[in-house]
Amino acid sequence: MDHPNKNKKYDNWPKHMPNTVKTNTTKKNAIRLRILPAIIFLVTLSIGLLIVNNYHSLWKKEQAMLMSELVASQGSIIQRYLSQALSATYTLKSLVEVEQGRVKNFNAYAKNIFDSLDGISNLQLAPNGIVQHVYPLEGHEKAIGHNILKDDKRRDEANLAITNRELTLAGPFELVQGGAAIVGRNPIFLKNADEREIFWGFASVVIFLDDLLLATDLNTLKTKGYQYQLSNISDNTEHIFAQSHNDMGSAETINKHKLAVPNGNWLLGVGREPEPWHHIALGLQILLAVCLSVLIAHITNTLLRRPVQLQQLVNEKTDALHKLAFYDPLTKLCNRRLFNDLLTRMLATTERNGTQMALLYLDLDDFKRINDSLGHESGDQLLKFVGDRLSATVRKSDVVARIGGDEFCMLLPNIQSSTNAAKLAEKILNAIEKPIKLGTHSVRVTPSIGITIAPDDGTNSTTLLKNADMAMYSAKENNRNNYQFFASELNTRALERLILEKELTQAVENNEFVLHFQPQVCLNTKKTKRVEALIRWQHPHKGFLPPGAFIQFAEDSRLIIPIGAWVLEQACLQLNQLDQPDLTVSVNLSPRQFADPNLLNTIKKALTNSGLKGSRLELEITETALMKNMENGIDTLEQIKALGIMVAIDDFGTGYSSLSQLKNLPADTLKIDREFIKDITESEDNLVITEVIINVGHKMGLTVIAEGVETKEELEIITKINCDMAQGYFFSKPVDLETLKNYLAAE
Repeated sequence: MDHPNKNKKYDNWPKHMPNTVKTNTTKKNAIRLRILPAIIFLVTLSIGLLIVNNYHSLWKKEQAMLMSELVASQGSIIQRYLSQALSATYTLKSLVEVEQGRVKNFNAYAKNIFDSLDGISNLQLAPNGIVQHVYPLEGHEKAIGHNILKDDKRRDEANLAITNRELTLAGPFELVQGGAAIVGRNPIFLKNADEREIFWGFASVVIFLDDLLLATDLNTLKTKGYQYQLSNISDNTEHIFAQSHNDMGSAETINKHKLAVPNGNWLLGVGREPEPWHHIALGLQILLAVCLSVLIAHITNTLLRRPVQLQQLVNEKTDALHKLAFYDPLTKLCNRRLFNDLLTRMLATTERNGTQMALLYLDLDDFKRINDSLGHESGDQLLKFVGDRLSATVRKSDVVARIGGDEFCMLLPNIQSSTNAAKLAEKILNAIEKPIKLGTHSVRVTPSIGITIAPDDGTNSTTLLKNADMAMYSAKENNRNNYQFFASELNTRALERLILEKELTQAVENNEFVLHFQPQVCLNTKKTKRVEALIRWQHPHKGFLPPGAFIQFAEDSRLIIPIGAWVLEQACLQLNQLDQPDLTVSVNLSPRQFADPNLLNTIKKALTNSGLKGSRLELEITETALMKNMENGIDTLEQIKALGIMVAIDDFGTGYSSLSQLKNLPADTLKIDREFIKDITESEDNLVITEVIINVGHKMGLTVIAEGVETKEELEIITKINCDMAQGYFFSKPVDLETLKNYLAAE
C-alpha cells in the first residue's frame, strides 16, 4: 500500500505552503565542478606522496649506514678481544718449547699472562691431549685429567689443530667444569733426539662466552631495541651460538659483518626492531599529504561551487522550515499545526457536501514505562514504528498526524457511518499490538482510541478534539487496548473529575482524612509486631470513603504528594500515642511519592515532628513502582535505609520483575500480594509460587509477610510453608486508633 502522507497531495492543501525551489544547472558546469577538484586532488596527492617516499628512502639509507658502522665496530671489538686472548696460547707454547716440555712454574707463569692480558677466563696445558695444568684452578677442577683426544665432542677439532699445526678456535660448547666457552687450542710440537718434531700437547685458552659478550656493547644495545646474533660458518652452513632474541625475523633490517677467526669465520648480525613511532610518523605523513590534497581540492571546489551552494542552502533552509512548520521530525507525519489546518478545511468540506467524517484520537498505553526502562532512543524508535503502521492501515484519502508525545490523530473523510471508523479502529488495534523489535528487546504496545463523528458530535475543530480526547480516556479506563465512541455521558464524567479534584484539594486543607491501622501478626508468637497505616476520607457529604474511591485520582493529579506527607506524619505521631515501644508502623508510598525529589525531606520532617525513631518506621513501596526506574529506586532506598528506616516491597509478584532482582534491593521485608493468598487453598500454582517467594525471600535475609489472609485454612497453609508474618481480616480489619489500643490490650 502506498504511504498516505508522504506521496499524496491533499485537495485542501494549505495555500500558504510554498513549493520546493529546484536548482537547474547546465551539464557543462556540472562536469567542470566535478572534474577540476578531482584533478587538483590527484596532482597534489601525487606530489605529496613523492615527497614522503623520498624522505622515507633517505631515512632508510641513513639507518642502513648507521647499522653498518655499528656492526663493524662491534665486530672489531670481538676480533680484538679474541686476538688478545688467543695470544696467550703462543706465550704458553713458547714456555713449553724453551723448557723442552718440562713445565715447572706453570702457575706463576700463567698468572703473569692472566694478569697482563684481558679477556682470558682460563689457561690450560694438555700434554698428549690430557689437561694437567689449569690456571686459575678454582672452579675448574673437573677439567684436570680431561682427555681431549678421546672426547667424541672435542676430538675432531683437536685433530684439526694437530694436522694443520696451527691455532684453532673451538666452540662455543659446554665445558666439563661447567659453563659455555670458546677454546683456542695451539698445538705444541717438540724435536726429539732425531730432530724430528713430535706432538707434545696443547696450550689452550678458555674464553667464556658471557665474558666475550660483556666486552662488547651488544647487551646494552639489546635494551635499546636492537637485536643481535653471533654464529660461525662451517661448510657454508651458519650455526648460531649467541643471540638476543629467539626470533630475529621481526628485525626491520639485519646488517651482517664477517669476522675472520682461526680456522674459520664468524658472522655478527645486528638489527633493530621496527619502532612504532616510525610507522606512525610515515602514516601521519601520508595522512597529511592526503589531508592537504583534500583541503586544496575542497577549497577549489568551494570557490567553484559557492554561488550554487548559496542557492542550494536557501532552498534547503526553505524546505527545512516548511517541514519543521508542518511535519513531525521524528515520524515524518503531519504535526499538530498542519493537522488543525486540515481538520478545519475537512470540516468545511463535510458541511458543504453534507457528508460525515470521523476523528480518531490514539494514545499508547504505558509508553512511559518503555521510555524509562529502555531509554528515550528506543521510545523514539517505537513511535516511528507506530507511525508507519498507522500510515499503512488507513486509506490514501485519510490523514495521520502525530500531535505530541505518544498521541496520534487520524482524519477519515467521507465515511458512510460510524461503522467505518470502528472497522478502522479494529485494524489499528490489530496492527499495533504485533511485537516490535527495539535493539535486542521485543516489546508489545497497545493503544487506547477515542472516536468522534462530525457533524453529529460537533462542527468545529476544538469541540471534536476535546470529544475525541474524552473518548480516548474512556477507553483507558475500560482496561485500555480498545476504542470508545464519544458520548454525552463522558462530559458528565469529566465534570465529576473536576469536582473530585476540587474536593480533594479542600480535604487536604480541611483535614478531612483519618488513619486506620491493620495489625501484622508474627506467626510464631501470634502477637502483633507491626501495624499498617491506611488512609480514609471523611467526606462532608458522601460520608466515609475508602481509598479506592480517590487514591488513583490523587496519584494522577499529584495531590498524592501533600496527602502522602500528611499520612506519613500522622502515622508517626499516632504510633507514639500507643504504649507499645516495640511496635512498628508501616506506611505506603505511591509511585509518584517515591519519585518525588523532596521525599527524603518529607520523611525527615515527619520523624522530627513526631519524635519517632527511624527504626520504628517501615515504608512500603510496590514492586511496580520500583521497576519503573530500578537504578534511581535503589539509590532512594539506600538513602531511606541510612535513616534507620525499614523498607518493604509491597504486592510482590504482580509486577514484571524477577525474584533474582531482589538481591539488588536494600529491603527488609517482602509482602506477598493477596492475589496469591486468596486461592492458595485451591490453586496448586498459587501455593508453589508463594512457597518459592518465601524461600527466596528467606535466603535473601528478608522477612516475608502474607497479605489478605481471611480464613483459618489460609493461615495454616502459610504457616506450614514457613511464612514469617500475616495480615488480613482473619486477624482484624483496618481499625481506628482507639480500637487498635483495645485490640492490642486484649492481645
